[in-house]
Amino acid sequence: MLSLGSLAFAPLSSVFQETGFGNLGRIATRELDLYSQPRDDSQIVGKRYRDQLVNIYEEVISPKGPAHNPLWYRVWGGYLHSAHVQKVRVQFNQPLARIPEAGQLCEVTVPYTAAYEYKNGWKKWDSYPLYYETLHWVTDVVE
Repeated sequence: MLSLGSLAFAPLSSVFQETGFGNLGRIATRELDLYSQPRDDSQIVGKRYRDQLVNIYEEVISPKGPAHNPLWYRVWGGYLHSAHVQKVRVQFNQPLARIPEAGQLCEVTVPYTAAYEYKNGWKKWDSYPLYYETLHWVTDVVE
């Protein structure tokens, strides 16, 4: 049995609400270069790493491309190309009191969360994080 942080899940029928976190992005690759300008030939001024969250201050369509996807994000310290940045939101939910006997489809409503399983005590699931807007079949709520 897997247990998921109930504050990170919402039934699909819930209405999304704005939060005070602003525009956020999650780095969705092992390592991403941070550029001084929104173009590939500008100076690399830093790096961002998998699952790091960044504030997105502005979306920029660069005339320098790349042509197939010229969208860049202005973030703290420079610009990130949008190809490996997942736009995310943070929406905390009221914990569910119970799940229907047949289970319920739920959506992750935070950038990422961990799952736990019960095997001779609660242990963090060793697989991978559960990411924003992914759907999971939930069969129980355990406190």
